[in-house]
Amino acid sequence: MKANLSKKPTTIASVKKAVSILDLFIENQRPLGVKEISKNLDLNFSTAHHLVRTLTLAGYLKQEKETKKYGLGVKTLQLGVASQVFFQQVVEKAKPILKELVSRVNEDVNLAILDNNDIIYIGKESSNHAMRIFTRLGAKAPLYCTGVGKVFLAEKKMEELKQYFEEEQIVSKTENTLTTWNSFLNDIRKAKKDGFALDREEMEEGVACIAVPIKNYEGEVKAALSVSGLASRVLGNKDYLKEELLSSAKALSIELGRGVSPEVEEVQGISKDQGNNKDTKKNDPIGIFDSGMGGFSVLKPLLKKLPNESILYFGDTERRPYGPKPLSTVRKYVLEICSYLVNMNAKLIVIACNTASVAGEREAKQTYPHIPVIGMVGAGVNGVLRRTVSKKIAVLGTKCTVESGVFQKQFFNLDPLIKTYPVATEDLLRMAELGGESAGFSREEMISLAQDAICPVLEEGVDTILLACTDFPCIMDILEEVVNRQAVMIDPAPEVAVQVEKLLKDNNLKKDEELSSELLFFISGEDVNEFNSFGKEYLKIDISASQIDLT
Repeated sequence: MKANLSKKPTTIASVKKAVSILDLFIENQRPLGVKEISKNLDLNFSTAHHLVRTLTLAGYLKQEKETKKYGLGVKTLQLGVASQVFFQQVVEKAKPILKELVSRVNEDVNLAILDNNDIIYIGKESSNHAMRIFTRLGAKAPLYCTGVGKVFLAEKKMEELKQYFEEEQIVSKTENTLTTWNSFLNDIRKAKKDGFALDREEMEEGVACIAVPIKNYEGEVKAALSVSGLASRVLGNKDYLKEELLSSAKALSIELGRGVSPEVEEVQGISKDQGNNKDTKKNDPIGIFDSGMGGFSVLKPLLKKLPNESILYFGDTERRPYGPKPLSTVRKYVLEICSYLVNMNAKLIVIACNTASVAGEREAKQTYPHIPVIGMVGAGVNGVLRRTVSKKIAVLGTKCTVESGVFQKQFFNLDPLIKTYPVATEDLLRMAELGGESAGFSREEMISLAQDAICPVLEEGVDTILLACTDFPCIMDILEEVVNRQAVMIDPAPEVAVQVEKLLKDNNLKKDEELSSELLFFISGEDVNEFNSFGKEYLKIDISASQIDLT
């Protein structure tokens, strides 16, 4: 029996980039040059040029003779016409569910989607009340004064809400329209907390609306479902209407092939463990990720200690290196990857990257409290404390890791007498991350860089060096030559494997021994051959990675 590791489809990065170019034209509504496209999308100029030429030859873009800039071509018009047919098909699928909801609540029912800072009504079924609410299909309405609009606003971050409120023309549609920042914010927060949103005669006098979200398998709001009618009827029966709406939202989500969101299940009282008992969960894979191939140094002892477990490895090669990036950016990456692994049924997640652990381990644990998450920081600290005698230790890592102060703080809290020497080695780590000598880098140059980083701290009396980046083991022979037994080097990876084994045992998550195991690799970049080649050399096994898109 094999673990189900194919929940999320594989996508192609080059296609994603081409689509992002088309999206850029839709957003800007004007001709664009290749240089501007390259800059806006952070694409290599040559890559952008090839993609633009391909889209032009296919008819999706056209080049202006005078300016040499590009605009949308006739094929995009054909897509627009086709999209109308698509939405009609979506509405046709939704229609029976909307009709059924109307029969239960005897009020008008609407289906809406987001379009920038407006909502568009794409589906509607009317009640048999003499006084009905006439919502025109295809009509747009503001977010701030509609129930369906507030559903989308409830998903926005604070900065996004502020920007929306400042840039949107907030005007009074009725005397009940919320036009002050505090009243607006409190209303959106309540919608987020309650799981449904209300329009209390804010768009039209005498008319009220209650709306709930329709989410995809990642929990993203993709549409909103609402009941609207006379304010006295809707507001007086909002508790009943909410339950009916949630039930229909669940059915609609399944009908459209998106699955049921955890939030809808929780509101409806469905247990998160329902249909996924412990016996099933323990046979799911362990998820492990890194910015690239450095995580192999964590995977290797894990395979040795837990040969029976299925493992899913993700390398974020498209966005490497993490080290020079802001912590907030890396934190976003961590949560995106954790979301992917959770949707792939990971029973435990290993953040096999020190920078990622520093940036997002805490947030990952808070976001997924039902899944054990292990990072690199704790394992490294424990290993150093057991070995240092002089209480002078060096922390070798990325600029992001050492400047965060996380290791320095941990050592000080555990032993105030320890003196920590943080050492950032960006150039050396970049070479290690790409494969060291196997990637064609000069051994002499790497030794020189290692000497520049390590020799000064050895002269200070450091007796223990923490390798605070999982890429270092890939060039361990270089480091050993430079250190020359003057200090002990601590690789946290074996300690992580011990922690994983203990967590599996303590949580009754060890895989049944009679079941077969799987080892699958996924990356976000296009460098599949490089990844496979290095993996075969380092892990001594044949691997075949698949390229996927997290978005």
